[in-house]
Amino acid sequence: MTHQIGLAWLAAASSLRQQADDLFLDVNICQACLRRSVSTAYYAVFHLITGDCVALVCIDADESPVAQRLRRSLNHSDLKKVLASLIGSVEYGRKQGGLSPIALPLQCMQALAETFIGLQNAREAADYALDQPVDAVRADQALANAEAVISEWQQLSLDLKQQFAQLLLLRVMPNQR
Repeated sequence: MTHQIGLAWLAAASSLRQQADDLFLDVNICQACLRRSVSTAYYAVFHLITGDCVALVCIDADESPVAQRLRRSLNHSDLKKVLASLIGSVEYGRKQGGLSPIALPLQCMQALAETFIGLQNAREAADYALDQPVDAVRADQALANAEAVISEWQQLSLDLKQQFAQLLLLRVMPNQR
C-alpha cells in the first residue's frame, strides 16, 4: 500500500512537473526555458518528497504551524546528504565500513537516491553554471529522472517512507532552536 501526501502538496508537485514538461516542449525553446525546465523538474521532486515526509509526522500537513515550520526547515543539502548516505557516500555521511544501522532498512532506495542526486546536480548546473549551455538532451534526461524518482517514491511502502522521514528529520532537528 502506498501513502499519499496532503492534497495541496501533491497538487503542487504535479503542477511543477507539468510546468517542467511545458517549458521543455515549447516550440520556441530557448536556453532560459531549458534551464527552467530542469530546475522545475527538480523542485517537483523536492516538494513531493519533503511534503510527504512532513505529512507522515504532522496530522494537518497542509495547514498546521508545526508542518509549515518543518517544511521550511527541510533544505536541499540535508535531503541530499540523507539520500547520499543510502548509497554509501562517505562525503555525505556514510560511516566507514558500511551504512549506519538507522539507514540499513532503506538500502532499497539506492537507485532513487542516485537518480535524485543526479537530478539535483543537474538543477544546480542549470541554475548556476550559466557559462555552460543546457541542451535539449540534458533537459530531457532531467525530466526523465524526475519522472523516475516520482514513480519510485510513490511505489515505496508507508513504512519505508516513515523510516526515511524519521532519518531526514533526525538530520534536520539538531539545527532547530
